[in-house]
Amino acid sequence: MKKVLGFITIVLLSAIALSCDKEKGEQGTAETAKLSVVVNDAKAIYEVPQYQGVNVTLAVAADPVSEESYTITLAAKPDLVNSYNAANGTSYKAIPAEAYSLPSTSLMLIRYSTTSSTCDLRLKGEGCVEGETYLLPIVVGTVSGGTNYEAPDDKAAYIVFKMTAPEQEGSGTEADPYLIRDLNGFMKMDGLLKDDGSVYFKLMADLDFSAVEFTEDNPWVPINSGEEEVVKLRKIYFDGNNHTISNFNGGGALFAYLVGSIHDLTIDGADILCTGKNVGSILVGDARDAALKNITIKNSRLINDYARTGALVAWLMSGTVEDVNIVDCEVEGTQQVGGMIGRIGIGEVTGCSASAKVTCGQYYGGGLIGFIDESAIIKNCHASGDVTHTAGNYTRSGGLVGQIEGTTTIENCYATGNVTGTGHYSGGLVGIVSSRKVDDVVVPQTVTINKCYATGNLTLPIDKNWAHAGGLLGTVLNAGTVNISNCYSTGDIVIRRYSSGFVGTVSSADAKLTVTNSYTTSNINGINLTTHCGLALGNNSAGSSSVSYTGFVAWNASLDEDHNRFCYPEDNNITVSGNYFGHEGTVSSQATKLGWDTTIWDLSKDLPTLK
Repeated sequence: MKKVLGFITIVLLSAIALSCDKEKGEQGTAETAKLSVVVNDAKAIYEVPQYQGVNVTLAVAADPVSEESYTITLAAKPDLVNSYNAANGTSYKAIPAEAYSLPSTSLMLIRYSTTSSTCDLRLKGEGCVEGETYLLPIVVGTVSGGTNYEAPDDKAAYIVFKMTAPEQEGSGTEADPYLIRDLNGFMKMDGLLKDDGSVYFKLMADLDFSAVEFTEDNPWVPINSGEEEVVKLRKIYFDGNNHTISNFNGGGALFAYLVGSIHDLTIDGADILCTGKNVGSILVGDARDAALKNITIKNSRLINDYARTGALVAWLMSGTVEDVNIVDCEVEGTQQVGGMIGRIGIGEVTGCSASAKVTCGQYYGGGLIGFIDESAIIKNCHASGDVTHTAGNYTRSGGLVGQIEGTTTIENCYATGNVTGTGHYSGGLVGIVSSRKVDDVVVPQTVTINKCYATGNLTLPIDKNWAHAGGLLGTVLNAGTVNISNCYSTGDIVIRRYSSGFVGTVSSADAKLTVTNSYTTSNINGINLTTHCGLALGNNSAGSSSVSYTGFVAWNASLDEDHNRFCYPEDNNITVSGNYFGHEGTVSSQATKLGWDTTIWDLSKDLPTLK
């Protein structure tokens, strides 16, 4: 029985061995496995948009299948490009190393399996030239877990790709803004706007327009141009990301209409000639419910043949402007021209400056703001550029603001530029304060000017009959209340008449002008100084108006002898008390006697200065 059992055992073992050999023959052999890299989603050419990426799925195949398991890594082998081109008659370039990334994970090829696990190669296109075709050979790098294999170069995978023009990165939301990396992306922004929604953009690099030529056949179309009822529903939020747009020379603003915000941006070397309505700016034509912050525009020129002109924004219908600087610029327009803003409807401007040469052809020119319509708050701002009017008898010009028609507060501001022109109503700080009309009804306004000064000269042609100028404020016209406190003017005035070192004229029967704790050293030169000129007020032409000066120091040498009057005419409903005009001691010593607030004024030197 043992022998029989032994025989049966041998037979069974032999049968099992034969069965295993049969299974092994079906699954694999002892032949050497040739490993090749395969592309699961192969394409003739992979097109990779610039700044984006494309994933290519790779694996390793074995032929014949192996009876061993392998752990495999992949590698790029650029030196195969030349041999591939020679064999295939192509002229592909080797891919730059920064244009792709191989996975760090290994591939697993299990015994008796035809293909391994997969991994993704990332094509990025960095360092490539748009339109060029590149070749990336991928081979088996390292193999562990067995020895019965080969991985020859002719089993490499060859990936052909071309870098194309960039597609817009991001989704346009606040959390995932569209990323603007080049001029092409910037000029595609308009097509990404929503007719009734918000879109967010972020600038990722400096943009230089010097190589872009705009012509009649290839004109610049400002972003968000069109009918107001359409464009005002498109909300734009543009983050300049502290980058610079340079050498822009389009025929209009970068943005035609803005509802939203622009911040952290520099514009350098722009040269713009505007020939149409609502584009009279370098950055924004019209802005509504807008916020403009931390923006610098420098070394630029803007010429506009239409109304409303400003380097930053032509018409701020409503919104805020903060920490904006206009540096070494030229701004020229016909009406409502400002070094920074042409016209304000309702707005707040804080911490801003303008060093711009402003030229206004007709009305309302200001070193910072040309015209204020409804209401504004201007704080901690200054203008240092000259303001010039070139035509028109009834011009309004000021070193800081040309004309104010709405309730306005100007505080902690100053202007140092000269004001020159062919007309009248000019002031070192503000040209004219007037009332606005609503449905042909005059609506009185209140204007407050506090802790401000002007040092520029005013030169209006002395051969003109009408010229109203003041070292600080040119004219109070029509009904309204103007309160001036803790202010001064020092620039000289060349004029014909209706002028003074501080306020030129009050030309309204119902106007109210109150001046407290202020001074002027502005000298007046010209003709007809014996009439309608004074030390503090040139002329009060309406006897029913109310004018009050308290704590005022007039230190004007030019009118101190034959024309020694505080204002003209002196008996025209003017209250003058607790003031000084003359040259005893210093201005500061006289201000001390008048009880000026030393928390506001520094009276330690001859001329008081604002703390």
